[in-house]
Amino acid sequence: MSEVRILQELPVAPDARILGGHPQDARAGCYAPAMLGWLATAFVLVPLAELYILLRIGQAAGFLPTLGIVIGTGVLGAWLARHEGLRTARAIREELDAGHVPADRLMDAALIFAAGLLLLTPGILTDITGFLLLAPPVRTLIRRRIKEALRKRFAGPGPQRPGAGGAPPGVIDDVIDVEWTQADDGNGNDVLPP
Repeated sequence: MSEVRILQELPVAPDARILGGHPQDARAGCYAPAMLGWLATAFVLVPLAELYILLRIGQAAGFLPTLGIVIGTGVLGAWLARHEGLRTARAIREELDAGHVPADRLMDAALIFAAGLLLLTPGILTDITGFLLLAPPVRTLIRRRIKEALRKRFAGPGPQRPGAGGAPPGVIDDVIDVEWTQADDGNGNDVLPP
């Protein structure tokens, strides 16, 4: 019951997309239809564009040079991803040893992993994207954008209960202020007050 009440009291973002037409889905942050559209577009258009580019390169340079480009970028990309991955793993270890949370390095590791996957995928567009993700300045820019998006997504007013005494907006006041006295029966035994 309390979960339903809390969900009903959550603010609804103006751009919230409702999954299945249920208002609680918007409050819970379901952006599934929009994300599904982007993924479907990416999985259809990117391979078609890659195929078109590879066919054009094959027509201009021939089959063997095109195959060499695909294999060469895959091998070079795997080596660079391994090199950057080991460097990032070393930086993570150093930050952990210093007692710091390596959040930025972990994001770098995820981006390097994505770059490795893109570089092993045959195609020119995926190779260009993968090589860009291996460049530290590009990763820094993407990491900053991800942090901003996460901050916007999770910052702001949280669940609020009407009449929750004295808490500032966006903070749930779970403290109950109670005055009490301890009573005993004169023999050192605690008793409940009337």
